[in-house]
Amino acid sequence: MFIYLTSEKNNVIFDFLKDQSGQTVKKFIGDFNFQEFVSDHLMSYDSCRYLAVDLECIDDYPDGFFDAVDSILQYFNFHLRLIVVSFDLDGDILAGLYKRGVFNIITGTDKDTVEKRILKVFSQDGMSPEDHNLGDAFSSLKSSNIQIATPVQDDLIPTIQTVIKNESVFEEKIIAVVGSQRRTGTSTTAFQLANYIASKGKSVAYMEGNNHQHLKEIVKTYKMEERDQVWQMNGVDYLFSDSEFFKHYHYIIADLGELNEDKVEFIKNSHFVILCGDAKCYEKNHLIQAITFLKSSGISAYHLFLHFVAPNELLLLKSQYEDAYFFETTPQLFGWTVNSKLFKRLLSK
Repeated sequence: MFIYLTSEKNNVIFDFLKDQSGQTVKKFIGDFNFQEFVSDHLMSYDSCRYLAVDLECIDDYPDGFFDAVDSILQYFNFHLRLIVVSFDLDGDILAGLYKRGVFNIITGTDKDTVEKRILKVFSQDGMSPEDHNLGDAFSSLKSSNIQIATPVQDDLIPTIQTVIKNESVFEEKIIAVVGSQRRTGTSTTAFQLANYIASKGKSVAYMEGNNHQHLKEIVKTYKMEERDQVWQMNGVDYLFSDSEFFKHYHYIIADLGELNEDKVEFIKNSHFVILCGDAKCYEKNHLIQAITFLKSSGISAYHLFLHFVAPNELLLLKSQYEDAYFFETTPQLFGWTVNSKLFKRLLSK
């Protein structure tokens, strides 16, 4: 998700990205106390990967503004890139941003310059001291008494964002996989879907978003290659729930395990939601309860994957769940080919 706090005057500067990526900016237009927004509201957008702020709409700077910036760098920096927009930048504000290591700053006097800087901000590495003609000199501007996290340019938590690489734009999509109860095939679905996506040449990560700790044993059993706490096999990166992301991906598959209240906000901020269930007569109540829970939480856009369906029950279940996906069971954890048509149908939505 890309959030932009903006004045009416500057609210359209990112709109050209939509033509390249299809990404729509979530705009908040008006006057804002930035410190209040960060402390009271930013946590609600935990899938936000970019936060752009137009200084013309901020009424609490410099002091409140920089307190908010420090909070972002301390608590959100591992997954959030801060972008500052100003076409009349005060020197003290600029120095304050530099010493905090904030270089993703949009300025300019003409449309082409502004758009080039926006593209740079959304590139893999973002803007650097060199882009501001600072070089190594910026190190002397760093404050010695501000305890904040060192900015990471290529970081990531499972969230939604637009990324620009090599002049092309792609939208990073989050797929949340959740079960109506335990042992309904969430991990199998997530693993197979990740491998299917990798087979199509897309970058993809699987993230273990539950406390089952299956991934620990899977990594050992399949002797996956480890690099910077990211385990790799067959083009898929595998990460634990506490791993830090240092790459951008076309897709992130979040294996959330059993559905509960704690996962609702993450689910709401995902591009695709997969509900895995078992439609056996003695399991059906769990499935109905999960569907009811999603709807009562305001989540109506989800894809129902039914597992372990007996052939003689298939016709009946198709009449009851017309839009359901019927998952083919396979003993191969990464064996996506048997469900390739199902995954193709899902991703075409």
